[in-house]
Amino acid sequence: MAALEFAILAPMLVLLLLGGTDLTFWYLKKFRLDNAAAAVGNIVAAQTSLALTAFPANYCSTTSTATNYFAVASELSLPMTVCGTGGATIISGLSNNGTTTTVAWQERTGSSASFPSLFGTVGSTPTLPPGYSVPSNHNVIATELYSDVTTWSTPVQTIIGAAGSNVLYSYTLFEPRTGQLATPQ
Repeated sequence: MAALEFAILAPMLVLLLLGGTDLTFWYLKKFRLDNAAAAVGNIVAAQTSLALTAFPANYCSTTSTATNYFAVASELSLPMTVCGTGGATIISGLSNNGTTTTVAWQERTGSSASFPSLFGTVGSTPTLPPGYSVPSNHNVIATELYSDVTTWSTPVQTIIGAAGSNVLYSYTLFEPRTGQLATPQ
């Protein structure tokens, strides 16, 4: 009788164990992406000028100079991809001129169709998080990171046949340390 009960419960216990493991890996990836977005946002906000447009098509190359914020995001997010077809890094300047808030500038990696900026596009009124507004006559640096992650990366995928690609997203908002909007050069 005990063997029968074990035979009934064992598959469910294995699924719970594997599902818990996969969920743990998902949270670890989310924490890594949050930390990378915060670090890149902090670095960008500390600059007085940004040389964002001076980089070649492979922005995420780690062989570039230390001021390549896209390469920094890519390196900090490893093993996840935040560039190319598997993700995106978006750095935007939001500006409030006293009457309206707009997206003043934006530089990005990755496909804008697959990974759109949730703040908006250049010249548009940004979509801000609930309860947040850019103070009058202030500027904010928004850093967004996207990464494709596959859930059920454990053998559970083959057991239950459920697979799918999900996108992890993280953002940070920083006011420039100099008090002025650092515009790309």
